[in-house]
Amino acid sequence: MKKFLLIASLLFMAFVYLSWRKPGGPGHGSAASAAATAHSATPAAFNVPALAAAITNATRPSPLAAALAAPAPPAPTGNGQPVTRAQYQPCLDSFVAVMGRYGITPNNPPVKNTSCPAMTWPITTSESFQASGFIAWLQSIVDTYDPSGKGANLDFQIKFGICTPKFVADLGQNTALVGRIAVFVVGAYRDTPAAKALKAKALKSAAGTDPGGTGYELGGLQP
Repeated sequence: MKKFLLIASLLFMAFVYLSWRKPGGPGHGSAASAAATAHSATPAAFNVPALAAAITNATRPSPLAAALAAPAPPAPTGNGQPVTRAQYQPCLDSFVAVMGRYGITPNNPPVKNTSCPAMTWPITTSESFQASGFIAWLQSIVDTYDPSGKGANLDFQIKFGICTPKFVADLGQNTALVGRIAVFVVGAYRDTPAAKALKAKALKSAAGTDPGGTGYELGGLQP
């Protein structure tokens, strides 16, 4: 008997609820009920995927920022990593200065060498790097500075530097690398009208700099 009364009560409550919810019932047709219905937020009340995408896009860091923040993956022969201009430029300047001591400059004519280094020093015969990290950095530069051209307006230059004590210390590298030749990849806009126009526009945008603002140290100096 108790079970029958319980079932009957549940059926009666369900009937009353459905009657209240149907169009024309007391739960519809008024501003208050419409507001309550909207506040219930059924799946059709708003576009959940679109809202989620908007929030994600608003909070997602730029490709370049992500590349700079991501740690270099482990590799047995060297990782390679993005470095700022402030980090790599002193190494480039050091290379030019050291070569200049012995009359080796970008435009010097062939002349007899009259001076030699005071002592021997290990030379850099090659560099190795982790491919996926380097490719991700390349793509981040394209996405940041030439998204429409897909990189058609960019060049990537190979530049040589000499590891300074500060560079080695700042990057947490082995102190034995001080004085060793390092290789950097640096982005730049091409010398074309389209690229020059893009550069002028980019310098006024949120990027605020050029592709050379960040370089990539290949790492993995050999031997």
